[in-house]
Amino acid sequence: MDWNKDEIEYMREGLVSKEAITDIHCCNLSSSETEILRYLEVVYRDGSRKFVYQNQEGFQEFENNWYQNRFTSFHEFLTTEEEAVEERGVLSLKYYKRRGPESYVEMDLQEAREELQGVREFPARITEFGKYDGKVNYHLD
Repeated sequence: MDWNKDEIEYMREGLVSKEAITDIHCCNLSSSETEILRYLEVVYRDGSRKFVYQNQEGFQEFENNWYQNRFTSFHEFLTTEEEAVEERGVLSLKYYKRRGPESYVEMDLQEAREELQGVREFPARITEFGKYDGKVNYHLD
């Protein structure tokens, strides 16, 4: 990929994971993190973003889960801004604008890191699978 590093503000790693509970030897429960998707978020000075990922299966699982939660969930990997709110009595259903395919780059993450060497890196963004933000929040603090 041809990155124009002069136009990049920063990058950060993202991780979507879920906790898996397993039953070991009939009576002992064990907990472990299961990685769904790891990606690099590249943020440009003009506010646009590119997301680099290498796991198409994880991308699909994350996207399918997000669609199931679409009325109340935002995640910068999949959406941009809040587009509309539908009021159904006491229930507010939120709709978010979906990112287009031009926002995604499928490539080896190590290769992308090497190509982006020297770009300022922010702390990682860790998301729990199925529990997404209820409002637009890019977690820049």
